[in-house]
Amino acid sequence: MQTPDGAVHVVVGDVCGHGPDEAALGVALRIAWRTLVLAGQTGDTLLRTLDMLLRAERKAPEIFTTLCMATIAPDLSSASMRVVGHPPPVLVRDGAVEVVQGTPSGPPLGIFPDAAWSVLDVPLGGEWSMMLYTDGLIEAAVGEPSHLLGVDGLVELVREHGAIDLDRLITHVGTLSDDLAVVMLRRRTE
Repeated sequence: MQTPDGAVHVVVGDVCGHGPDEAALGVALRIAWRTLVLAGQTGDTLLRTLDMLLRAERKAPEIFTTLCMATIAPDLSSASMRVVGHPPPVLVRDGAVEVVQGTPSGPPLGIFPDAAWSVLDVPLGGEWSMMLYTDGLIEAAVGEPSHLLGVDGLVELVREHGAIDLDRLITHVGTLSDDLAVVMLRRRTE
């Protein structure tokens, strides 16, 4: 979502567990995130509020949530990120494919009441692609049923294709054993 200052805000998250209660909790957290961003809340204030909401709404104390949120600067050349116990985003820039370094920047929501999350300042440059995803993607079985794709395997697939092509990735990752969400952001200068 874009705010009036021109910044683009994005989030992907994953509530642990499966079922209607976890799905509803995920929806509540997404709506709260959007509301907080629209109200001008960012960073640790936003994450602490989401953590309080998670603790108030979860059905059991062992339920936690991972998430990755990014704010792309209005000029689209850099991002400010917090990776909250979540898999690292994949970034393609200047022909190089890599994961965002320094991840995670803190623990999942719902684990530690006094958690802190460091900010990852990520230079993006002129042309770039970035993929945020849930662990269902990297936990896909590849080849042998016990062999998981993993972060390194995901990066290698992106390198083989030369770009983040979601249709190709989904067809090449193998058997999915968990739910999956992917958000892809791209800036082209053409």
